[in-house]
Amino acid sequence: MDRIIVTSILIIGAITGAGLVVFSVTSNTRTDSQVTANLQRALGDQVQTRVQIASATVNTQGTNFVIWATNTGSIDITPIANTDVFLERTDNSWGTRIPNGTAAISWSVEPPPLDNSWEVGETLQFRISLPANADPGFPTSDRVGTYRVTLIAPNGARTEYVFDHNPMFRLFTFGDPTAGGNVTGSGVYPPGTVVNVTQSASPGFTFDNWSGDCSGTAPTCTVTMDASKTVTANYSLSDFTLAGVAVPLAGGNVTGSGVYPPGTVVN
Repeated sequence: MDRIIVTSILIIGAITGAGLVVFSVTSNTRTDSQVTANLQRALGDQVQTRVQIASATVNTQGTNFVIWATNTGSIDITPIANTDVFLERTDNSWGTRIPNGTAAISWSVEPPPLDNSWEVGETLQFRISLPANADPGFPTSDRVGTYRVTLIAPNGARTEYVFDHNPMFRLFTFGDPTAGGNVTGSGVYPPGTVVNVTQSASPGFTFDNWSGDCSGTAPTCTVTMDASKTVTANYSLSDFTLAGVAVPLAGGNVTGSGVYPPGTVVN
């Protein structure tokens, strides 16, 4: 009787153990299958995702970048906020990952899609804000050069675009009136250039003051080229001296000698 009981217990134990093994194998198989399916789905999405940057522009100060990019794939990209944006100089002198949001250095999409989805065929404007004082190691005076912008979609699709930021500013200088004098300094200059503008009055004219992007009455003025600018040197006719002389001196008396403003009629 005892042998029968022991044998029964062993059989039941063997069946239970086998059940646990089968359950464990089945469970692991299901997990592996789910992981494989997720990987295949992610790879499929990545294959169907295409992003292409069409162009990029920068304002003259190098503080606002606008990137035009199109979803050229066959599925929508979502969420847009999870896109990684990188901006760097091609000479490796500066570069950073640009966060999405409202921080000083940040990127946003204009206009923002209501459903945070980048639809197939849609072109978006990625706007990168890089204020003048946001990065002390990268002042606006150093921002002329060649840049690379990189976009990486949430599922890993990647695109990059290289563009130049080489703005030049024009300085216009004039005399008013034109015959009043000679004004130097006109030309085209890189951002941040300090230009000395000088003037020399023509005979019969007097320099009065500067106007436009210069002020004051000094003979010269300095202009910092952070935009295209215009400087005018204002002149007026000089006072004139009238000398009445008798020849010979003993011949008579001549009146009217003196200094007169331009246009004065003297008898």
